[in-house]
Amino acid sequence: MTPISDPESNANTCQNSTSKSDLKTRVSPSRIAFGSCNHQNREQPLWKIVKSRRPAAFVWGGDAIYADRFAGIDWSTFPPAPIHISATPESLNELYRTQLEHADYKELLDSTNLTVFGSVDDHDYGANNGDKFYQYKRESGMAFVKFTKEPDDSPISKRARKGFGVYGVKLFDFSRPEGDYLVPDHEALIDADMLEDNEERVGEYSSDTSVAIFVLDCRTNKTPWAKGFAAWSRDWQGDFFGEEQWKWFEASLKLSKASINVIVQGLQVHAHRHVPQSMSEEWAKFPNARQRFYQTILDSQVKAPILISGDVHMAQIMRKDCLRESDIQSSKAPSSNGGPNDGSDAPISNFDAANLQLPPTRPLMEVTTSGMTHSWGTYFSPRPEFHNKWHSPYYHASSRSIMSLGHQLCPWTELLISRNHLGKDHGAGEPGAKAGKQYALDLNFGEMEFDWQSRAVQMRIWGKEAEAPPLLSAQWTFDQLSGIKPMSGGPQLVPKEFLEASYRHTYQHHSEDEWVCMNYRGEPSTVQTIGAYAAAFILFMFW
Repeated sequence: MTPISDPESNANTCQNSTSKSDLKTRVSPSRIAFGSCNHQNREQPLWKIVKSRRPAAFVWGGDAIYADRFAGIDWSTFPPAPIHISATPESLNELYRTQLEHADYKELLDSTNLTVFGSVDDHDYGANNGDKFYQYKRESGMAFVKFTKEPDDSPISKRARKGFGVYGVKLFDFSRPEGDYLVPDHEALIDADMLEDNEERVGEYSSDTSVAIFVLDCRTNKTPWAKGFAAWSRDWQGDFFGEEQWKWFEASLKLSKASINVIVQGLQVHAHRHVPQSMSEEWAKFPNARQRFYQTILDSQVKAPILISGDVHMAQIMRKDCLRESDIQSSKAPSSNGGPNDGSDAPISNFDAANLQLPPTRPLMEVTTSGMTHSWGTYFSPRPEFHNKWHSPYYHASSRSIMSLGHQLCPWTELLISRNHLGKDHGAGEPGAKAGKQYALDLNFGEMEFDWQSRAVQMRIWGKEAEAPPLLSAQWTFDQLSGIKPMSGGPQLVPKEFLEASYRHTYQHHSEDEWVCMNYRGEPSTVQTIGAYAAAFILFMFW
């Protein structure tokens, strides 16, 4: 890819400079923090805890501020839709200034050598459920990189100024001097826009102690959600990134030699909640785009990829297991009754699934951390009427009840189950962290800590109690995340399940080069899904 020329660049000095004279408090642990869904005018109790964890960076996963305004309900649509007034460039910049002046956030920035960056979701983008038709999308990107003090001459800033969106990659090499972990773009050479077409150069960093963090923009080039009854269907042509960002992501991933590769954007990738598109925004609503996302990550053979998402006002840890279509096809052992590969329409049951020999699966973990100022366990909306009115306690109780019920009844088989009593060798979290289904409804932020000697990453979701154990926790080795060694703990998908998924997948995509990714506890049937949602609805009506 050709480097971006930008005559408007001022090349100012900022917090991301690696000059040792600019260093403040030095950071000891190999940690990165993540967070999203932060209302600038609500109480923000988590910043002091973020500071106490001493991360090398804080990465926004969307909604650093809430810039659009709620203006009522449109009852003329089905389902009824909220009306939001989109932000102007002036209001975006004003609200970012409000956030920067928050006492605890300001202290975090002023007293540490913290690198802050990230990407946008709809509310800091400036338009609820925003897409490529938001009229101030270029100004929105410029306001965000100004808020994070991104250097004017960085590829992230250049793309934002050109209206391409807020996306890029930063590399942290923890073998560098303490507090100086951020590798400059011209040394990392992971961002494809740093290289001329067909240029081959290798970055200057340790591949054994480095973490690459890709931040992607799912708003600036997003296809609009459908309306009316069409919103209940999946849009096979829908896209989140736009071709320019896709090409950049595909090229940049292949340039990374980092030990861990973290991919951050606003919307959940693994989840599929079976509600209208605009009610629960997620990648499953645009299935071809999601397949391309999986394909890009897995085809790159990048080491130890982990997805980070936000948006949903709760924390979840999810897992998909993936196999290449060609590996499944070559493993098929048809019975005497034949099967799909012999040109017939025979059902999957005609294959002798017990004799299939499938290769090891590639796991793909996703961690959602969302709700720094409001969550399903507190108040699911940042709007004032949910916080300081006489009926606020009702909303508090009902929001926690609704989502707790959903997690118990709905077949969300991508959710990780932690078996803490079996110990870390079985994928368990830390003592005191939640066992069972890995979700938390309280205010939260995420943290990754890297153990370079054990070659492992500890994932934690922290709440607002400073002395309490993490809400959620899980540990994986680099080799497990890379598919070199099997994941410990939890069920293993049986060959028949992959065979059935392969048949459905091939019918839609017709390519043996594609990956088939399944919920690691198996895909729920249509009957299970309908029954669970119906039961949840009935129970809630009589709650």
